[in-house]
Parts: sequence; structure tokens; C-alpha cells
Amino acid sequence: MPEGRFPLPEEVQIPKGAENWPSLYAYLGLFSRQKGDYERFWFQDNLHFPLPLTPFEADILTQYHPAAIGGFNARVWPIPASLGPFYRVFGGYIYISSENITDEEEVKTRAEMFKKRAGFYFENWESLLEKWRKKTFAMIDEFRSIHFEPLPEFEPEETVTTERGLTAGYDLIAEYDKLMLLWEKSWYYHFEMFIAYGTALAFADVMQSLFPGIRNKTVFAMIAGIKSPLWEPDEKLKDLARSAVKRGLGDLIAKRLSP
Repeated sequence: MPEGRFPLPEEVQIPKGAENWPSLYAYLGLFSRQKGDYERFWFQDNLHFPLPLTPFEADILTQYHPAAIGGFNARVWPIPASLGPFYRVFGGYIYISSENITDEEEVKTRAEMFKKRAGFYFENWESLLEKWRKKTFAMIDEFRSIHFEPLPEFEPEETVTTERGLTAGYDLIAEYDKLMLLWEKSWYYHFEMFIAYGTALAFADVMQSLFPGIRNKTVFAMIAGIKSPLWEPDEKLKDLARSAVKRGLGDLIAKRLSP
């Protein structure tokens, strides 16, 4: 490998036993010269995906996720200097590259649109957030309604006598398709509020310009006071842990959990 650059995918030494890992993942999620991947800069997204993804997880990410984030980045807000990211899988790990906009006139046009649309969300944040919560919880209920029945060896006689015209196999496919569409919807809902992340980064830039040397941890602690159902499982575990320590069970639990 020439000095001064990162190795290409085919130059990376694969651990023994994992040589055929690409066969597990969909082709569209793999690095390819034909797709122009080698001309891009890529970095591993170990913030969101610190561990290798299963093929099913990676397929969901590379097939459903880009349409949602790309749609919001490029066409809904739109972000002035970026059309959104690309995702690739290598060894089960996720790598990202962005599609940036360098034309100053296009950036200016998009910035005006972004200012107006983002302003609407900031001016109506509380009401919009409450509506978003309601439709998100409704979507979660849709997820919970999905049910997969084991396929029978033979279809019940009612399939014939009621002239149903469908089978248990069809029902299975219908539920699976519903699951995949809900995955897609969940990504769109997620990026509807993506503007909040950009606001956090803008806030960090302002704080760092006003207070040189301030730590990122300090900056983001200033905006970390949101109460979200997302944190409830962690808080419940903390309550249980405190209760266990209070009752003198801490050492016993630690012993049971140790390898």
C-alpha cells in the first residue's frame, strides 16, 4: 500500500475465519469502484454503531435509512451545504461519507429555504414536538400490533370453504411488509426533528467562540435537560441498582453477573 493514504477495502487484512463476510451482506451496501466509492473519504460511525451489525440490521440501515435522511437533508429543510450521507458496510461495521454542495449560489438558495423552514419549527417547537410525540407513540403501537403466526403444514379447510383465495404464507409476507414499512416510517419521523441536532451544533459553535477552551462536555450539558421516554429504561435500571445496594444485595448481584 502506498504511503500517505488509508488502505483500500481489498488491502485490509481480514481476520481468519471472516474471509467470506461480504457474502452475508447486500451488494448495494458494500464498497465498490463502480459506485465511485473509492474517490470519497469515509469514516467509521462508531458513535451510532460501535459493534458489527447483523446482515438484517445492515440491510435496514443501508436500504431504508438513506432515503429518509437524504430526503430531509436534501429536500425538506434543506441543509445548505449537504445532500446527506452515504452508508457502506465493511466487516459488519458502518462507514459514512457525505455528499457536499460546493456551488455558492446553490448553497445561498438552500440557506434561504432552510432559514424559513427551520424558523417555523423553532417558533412552534412545543406544539410541533407534542404532535410528533403522539404520532410516534401511535407508530409504536403499530409495531406492537404485528404478529407472526407459525406456518401450518396444511391450510385450514376454511381457506377452501370460504373461498378466501389467500394463504398463511401471504399473511406472513403481509406482516413482514408492514414491519419494513414501519421501519421506513420510523426513520422519516426520526429525521423530521433532525433540526434539533443542527441547533445543538450551532449552539456549541457559539459557546466555543464566546468562551474559548470550553469543553464539549460542558457545552452539551447545558442542553441535556430534555426528559425523554428514551431514557426511561436506563433510569429504571438505576433505580433497581440503588434499591439493590440499599438492601445489601450489590455484592451478590455483581457476583452473579461476573463471568
